[in-house]
Amino acid sequence: MKNINLTHITLMATLLLVSCAKDREYEELLRAENTVKVGALITGKKMLATANTQSTARFTKLGTSPYEQLTEKIVRFEKVEEDILIIEEDRTGLKINEKVIFRIPVEQYLSYRCAENADKECTNVEEINDDIQWDQAEYAVLNLEEMEINERDPWSGVNFAIKECYEELSSKVTHTEINADIINFEIEKTYLLNDTSKCLSAAISSTGDWDTAFEDNSTFKVRFFYSFATLESVASKNYKTKVYEVPDHQIFGFFKTVERYDEGNQSERKRYFMNRWNPENEVVTYQLGQAFAKPENAYLRKATEKAFDNMNSALKRGGVNLRLKYEEPRTDIYPGDIRYNFINLVEDVANRLLGYGPSVANPETGEIIKAHTNMYKGTLESSAVYSYESLRDFEINKAKADVAAIPKEEVNLPKGILETKLVKGVPALTPTLGLDARLRVSKQYAETLGVNLPFPSKTKFMQATKILPAMRHKPM
Repeated sequence: MKNINLTHITLMATLLLVSCAKDREYEELLRAENTVKVGALITGKKMLATANTQSTARFTKLGTSPYEQLTEKIVRFEKVEEDILIIEEDRTGLKINEKVIFRIPVEQYLSYRCAENADKECTNVEEINDDIQWDQAEYAVLNLEEMEINERDPWSGVNFAIKECYEELSSKVTHTEINADIINFEIEKTYLLNDTSKCLSAAISSTGDWDTAFEDNSTFKVRFFYSFATLESVASKNYKTKVYEVPDHQIFGFFKTVERYDEGNQSERKRYFMNRWNPENEVVTYQLGQAFAKPENAYLRKATEKAFDNMNSALKRGGVNLRLKYEEPRTDIYPGDIRYNFINLVEDVANRLLGYGPSVANPETGEIIKAHTNMYKGTLESSAVYSYESLRDFEINKAKADVAAIPKEEVNLPKGILETKLVKGVPALTPTLGLDARLRVSKQYAETLGVNLPFPSKTKFMQATKILPAMRHKPM
């Protein structure tokens, strides 16, 4: 009897243990950093690839500019035993014309399985499957810091013209996102200026100032953002290519996509596609950069919103169905992501440009997939006074022309009638400047005619627009 009970107890304990093993949560092994599913990379699908700079050192002149857009490409991912290759495809389909533009080292290919007990049953504890060869592995551990770029073009990162003057000191991954339709990664690199006479001379020439040449250029950091999306996920299925005939290049100012092709007699020809948004789309949405959320940038935010209103009004008057809209700043979206249009307010970089607006087009059709606009705050503020003076000079010169065009017999008309003739049909000045003046005749020339038509002083202009906060308390 005792033996029977002991057998029952042993059987029950065994069943209980098996039941617990089946009910426990599956325990995955901790994945190494930058471990990705191979299937998310090697999809067999065409990928639209783009690269751009993100943050850059403020004063460096030899390096590169922030948010600079580089050439878009059609690529695919392939794996070999030690690397993931990113290959630029050729539209002819000829393998000889393909180029490996990236080589990402693979530290290890891995597969996993459930560890089994002595009875070949799953214990719900994961282990590495050493029986799977690299070409069948489910995961790859990437070494993005050691990624090699095999092109002598802007995709190589730093401005190629001066790349020989810099040594890369370090590289680190600051962001990754990999799933079925998108692959994004951002890499921060640090560069050191070489001490050759040629490079030192280039540093001095870039600033024109011995004291700041090495302070600004001796070492700097740049963040590069690389974005790859499956072409089918970002390109419109209903887009119709618009051929951009060569004679029209001298009339219109469209950006264009070039298709090179062979006529069959070894004579290369070029065909041009017009770069444009899909006209079947009703709305193009832009993401505002995070700088627009700062209180001190409220006046630029207001001007940007007004610009959207003005452009949409112009589109409506022109009978165009497309409209532009903006969305609030978000912290989970990167400007380099090929899926999003962006407006960046660049606050901390000295730049001679007021703005810069590149776009990414489908190399096969010319359809614009992504666009971003850079607004350089420092340049906007420092040029405000000059812009105002230019506007006033324009109004003065226009007033001269208006006065000169008045027939001699009307010069002595009562000033009320003369005022009506000068003002009639003249549109208001740009409201975004905050000007109160409605009249094209400046105060200087209006007083010559004895007509009281006000034109704001520079001080009133600055007060009205609240531009250049640092100059508000300085003499104008």
